[in-house]
Amino acid sequence: MHRSLLTALVALPCIALAIVAVRPAGGAGNAMADSTSVAVMNPSQILEGLAERAQAEAELRARFDELKTEADARTSEIRSLQAQAEQTQDAAARQALIEEIEAKSVRAIAFDQFAARQFDIELALLQQDLYQRIKAATAELAQANGIDIVLVHDGAKPIQVNPELQVARSTQVKDQISERRVIYAAGPVDITEELTLRMNNAHKERTGQR
Repeated sequence: MHRSLLTALVALPCIALAIVAVRPAGGAGNAMADSTSVAVMNPSQILEGLAERAQAEAELRARFDELKTEADARTSEIRSLQAQAEQTQDAAARQALIEEIEAKSVRAIAFDQFAARQFDIELALLQQDLYQRIKAATAELAQANGIDIVLVHDGAKPIQVNPELQVARSTQVKDQISERRVIYAAGPVDITEELTLRMNNAHKERTGQR
């Protein structure tokens, strides 16, 4: 469950977009700086290290477990009624059990669909919230350090080919190459660790943790 949520969070398309933070102009005559300061960040690494993500993920898992427990109880009840119907000799009683099974099965399916929608909604809200926090923290850090542009660093991500896809391998490779944003970035321009620390400290302040 932990890995699936993290994978879902990392795969969020809007987080993969370049995050831009522009330094305020010094005056009307300085609309553009003489030089541009650029930094990079790794969103996957930031998500992995965020304390607030781990906490929110644990809360989401707990709510999911509650829904799953109720769904399992409904399934167990239906199976019990099915076993009872198989052993019932009275035709009228058996028919009554069959109708009860059908009605409970319909409600169980509806509950499963509700639980899936609820989980999807809460996961989407979590993804959106984390994205907004990463975006805001990146802008604050960039402005505080005079950084004009912050790009997603994806140069270290390997090119992978999935033979199961109905897409030519050469096309898969070409598409992945065309999606790359940063091929190389020197260590000093990578603000991933600094940004992660900044967000974790802010989370501690919000939650009153020490």
